[in-house]
Amino acid sequence: ISVANKVSNFLSTKTETRKHSKGTWRQSGGTETVMCPGGKEVYGTKSVFQFFHSGGTPSSWFVTEYSLDKDFRTRHKLPKKP
Repeated sequence: ISVANKVSNFLSTKTETRKHSKGTWRQSGGTETVMCPGGKEVYGTKSVFQFFHSGGTPSSWFVTEYSLDKDFRTRHKLPKKP
């Protein structure tokens, strides 16, 4: 958490809150549908999370999470989530 401007990728189960030893990532706003160019196929969803310190104070840190749609994975024969 203390590293500034670092981009990280990770896989997790889908929930609206992510706990960390220094605080919590909470979903900020709703979940948006991500469409392919032309809008004929759903790629998946996009959610934005904000970090709150242990005392509940909001930080200026945000992260965007993208999830592939299950049907998109099947149609394009992509591997299942770990």
